[in-house]
Amino acid sequence: MRMLKYVLVFILVVILAGIAVVPWIDGYYFRKAYLQNLAKFNFGTRKLQVVQYRLGWLSSNVKLHITDPTAPHPTVGIWVNQHIIHGPYIHDALTGWTYLAAEIKTQLSADPEFLTYLYLNVESAPQVNLDTFIFFNGKMITRLDIVPVNFVTTNKAPVKVAWQGAEGALNMLGANGIASDLTIKPLLLQLKQGDSFSLQNVTTHIALQCKSSVGCDKSFAFSTPRLSLNGNGKKIDIADISFAFSVMPDSASVINSKFKIAFNKFTIGDFAFGPLALNVDVENLDMSALRKLEGAVFLARANAVSRGLTPNAAMLSALNGEAYHIVTKGMSLSQDMQFSTPYGNLVSKGKAFWPTEVPLPTNAMEFTHNVNLQVEVHVADSLMDQVLQKIAEQMDAAAAANAKKLAATPAAVGPHNTEQDTADFKKQIDLFVSQKQLSASGRDGILFALKTHSTTGLFSLNVQQGLARQQVTTAAAAYLNTQYAKIEDDRAKDLAAIFAKPVTDDQDLQDRVNALAAKGYISSATATRLILLLSQNLDDSIFSAFVKNLATSNAVTLNVADLLSKAYLQLKGEDTTDTASSGAQTAKMTTLDKVKKFIDSNIEKGYITHDSKGYSSVVTFDHGALKINGVPFDIPKRGAPAAPAIPLQQPAGAMGVHPAPGQPGATGMPAPAEQPRMPMPAQQPAAPGMPAPQQPGVSGMPTPAPTPTPTTQPLPSANAPMPPQPAPVSVPAPSNSVPATTPAPIH
Repeated sequence: MRMLKYVLVFILVVILAGIAVVPWIDGYYFRKAYLQNLAKFNFGTRKLQVVQYRLGWLSSNVKLHITDPTAPHPTVGIWVNQHIIHGPYIHDALTGWTYLAAEIKTQLSADPEFLTYLYLNVESAPQVNLDTFIFFNGKMITRLDIVPVNFVTTNKAPVKVAWQGAEGALNMLGANGIASDLTIKPLLLQLKQGDSFSLQNVTTHIALQCKSSVGCDKSFAFSTPRLSLNGNGKKIDIADISFAFSVMPDSASVINSKFKIAFNKFTIGDFAFGPLALNVDVENLDMSALRKLEGAVFLARANAVSRGLTPNAAMLSALNGEAYHIVTKGMSLSQDMQFSTPYGNLVSKGKAFWPTEVPLPTNAMEFTHNVNLQVEVHVADSLMDQVLQKIAEQMDAAAAANAKKLAATPAAVGPHNTEQDTADFKKQIDLFVSQKQLSASGRDGILFALKTHSTTGLFSLNVQQGLARQQVTTAAAAYLNTQYAKIEDDRAKDLAAIFAKPVTDDQDLQDRVNALAAKGYISSATATRLILLLSQNLDDSIFSAFVKNLATSNAVTLNVADLLSKAYLQLKGEDTTDTASSGAQTAKMTTLDKVKKFIDSNIEKGYITHDSKGYSSVVTFDHGALKINGVPFDIPKRGAPAAPAIPLQQPAGAMGVHPAPGQPGATGMPAPAEQPRMPMPAQQPAAPGMPAPQQPGVSGMPTPAPTPTPTTQPLPSANAPMPPQPAPVSVPAPSNSVPATTPAPIH
């Protein structure tokens, strides 16, 4: 009996000893696995050294040092002090007893010299505390605590930083993904001259939830109750701003995505607006094609310099050639925005999708033609008034700047400067073609731009597009932009000299028209037609419409047309302002009236609806048919002949360019309808006040007609035939339209 007791006691002691040694065994095997994982940390120039690893019974202590041997101070870096509590059962103040492989309490600190190397002058030593729980199934939970820290950067632009620290948790879910929640406590950055930036309690959430068959759901969310920025005497404050983005695979090859941004109030100085809520959803996007597109864009940017392109130009080229591949049947993109301002609300809802019955596109043109679109926009009355007011102010500011520039221009710049610069420009273009720096069709496009006086901004934009298509080298593009701007500047000075003084009489205006012809701004036939019209004492609106028609047909530039119209108004005594400057208030009201008239004209056409709720439009695009509020809107059809695309052609509807009748303008709104043209003499009698063709009077001279009233005059056409002139003057046939054969774009 006594022997049995001894045996039982021995067995109990062995069991207790086995239980007691389990933490040490757990710690021993944990150390082996832990050191193997630490070895993986040494890559690149970074070096991790295990300074100490003291294995104990219930816990172990580890000291690590992270340095960069290639840095100016290779022996300084970050210290990692860890206290490892062995499993299998560990007690935690928050969770109690838990079945764990280990718990690691980590404290991070930095060498003072290392902080100096980072240009940091720390007032209080920074400290980061981590508490990591490691489970036997491979999952980990880490709690983060960063203590408050104050420091000043020691670089050329010192920044004083006061940070209240951060706290949060990171959950490593093994093969299932990760989840992180972090709160960044108040942060204040003070820059020189009183500028500052501050954040309050930023909350972030990052999640990666993996599915074995289709991939991982990814999401990111950010929010803060206040973000403030003070700089250059201005203050920006955003209240309750939030941002969220997520990507969710629907299958092995298709993904869905959601994007949301919102804020409660956005304040700039004394002006505040909000709230704003914007949601964008994307469904059925081809994931493999999206990855290929990302790769193509990355390679295009990386190889941009070797191809003579800028990184952005190379990226645009890659997007233009590859983006349509991401389309799948049933793909859709929808947006919903609600925006409040002190002047009223802006609401927008839209959806673009690829019809399931339409084959997938094989090129970018098929994509833009077959994609379906529906957008609905509502704007409050008072908000629309403010928008139109701002547009008018910007137009007035641009006009005033141009008038100031013209007023400061020297009175005379000889035509030899412009002519010589143009001749040199053409020679250099031919040289670029021979050196393979510019395509032959590109040369034709540039010469077309010279002829039509394309604006410098549009010329530069089209050259950039030529760069993206590898149709012109970077060096050639830089020369083209610089020299074209100089030529256009010379032209502006020439025009300023011609119209520097107010018009005094008919002969004065005729002399200026002849000067335009002598300098090559208009053809001799166009000058003859203008002089003939001046003799007819036309109403100013009819004359202005005529010169606008000339601009539409590229017989004159918009700038010349505008100067001619103003000069004619001066001649009629209906415009008391100088052609080189204008009264601010009069121009402002006139500009605002014109902008409002444009909106009213589109209301009459049915493109805009105006009621007690404000302004609204519904735009639909279905299989190439565009409608606005159900009213068909004509757009160029595929395969239709078009003006040269570049380079260097002003597209219809661009800023400063009159769109063709029925075509969209720069704002997407339709252009005014085509003006009525003078009837052909063989079909209709001559207009009152105009000589009848082939109807001579006494001694072969045309029979004069009484001066007509403005209400009975038909609008002259830019292409109407010239009436016969008194002998011995020989009048050439007009040639104001663009030739049928136009230069081709760069290929």
